[in-house]
Amino acid sequence: MRTYALPAINLIEGYEMKRSEVLNARMDLRFYENTAYLNPGNLSGDEQQYQYFIDSAFLRIVEKGSENLIIDLRNNGGGDDSFSDYVVSYIANQPFRWHESYSFKTSAILKEYVREQYDTTDVFWQEVLKRDDGELYEYEFGEYEPQAPEKRFTGSVYVLVNRQSHSQSALMAAQMQDYGFATIVGEETGECPSLYASIFQYTLLNTEIAVNISKGYIVRVNGNREMEGVMPDIFIKDYLLDEDDEVLDGLLEKIGALR
Repeated sequence: MRTYALPAINLIEGYEMKRSEVLNARMDLRFYENTAYLNPGNLSGDEQQYQYFIDSAFLRIVEKGSENLIIDLRNNGGGDDSFSDYVVSYIANQPFRWHESYSFKTSAILKEYVREQYDTTDVFWQEVLKRDDGELYEYEFGEYEPQAPEKRFTGSVYVLVNRQSHSQSALMAAQMQDYGFATIVGEETGECPSLYASIFQYTLLNTEIAVNISKGYIVRVNGNREMEGVMPDIFIKDYLLDEDDEVLDGLLEKIGALR
């Protein structure tokens, strides 16, 4: 009998995060007849470059006079609210928030992490540092203003979601649904829009294992705390065993925007 030893594979970083069919959001803008299609890509990275892409995209969308806009949040791992709010500002007709409430818990470990990783002159992080260890409090982010009227898209907006719409992308979909800014299309999102989030990492002293921990709890705009994903207004199932895009094609057919 022979014995073989195989090196372990890290399930998340070594496998799941490398599967392109799971998380593959890419910046993309195209047009189908009277309809514009926008994939904003990951909600993270170089924020100035991201805003430049969104500004340019909406300039073209408005110039072409598109009647419908499809925003694709499928297979999107999420990111930061400043990225998602910037996109929403181009379709919003009133000041808006990305959450109903945001609860935060500070600790000695978190304070140490903040001092090492973040700008401690920022008001948000100053609040973390001045609170007592273990204190739970609510933080008020305030409202985000829409773009100037001449820059906004005023037609019908549809947002595509699926089982791989996670984190901030799920919150973004819920936000647009709750304000009535868009119609949600596809499948239930893979993550709840009311959730523990805002991850930070520290290393255990004895084992040196890295631990990810949530420091905040977010409640979606409408206050619903149910443990369920964002439910689409128009359900279209995506069959995973073929290469067809049933969700996008189904919506294009429904709104009369043939390829």
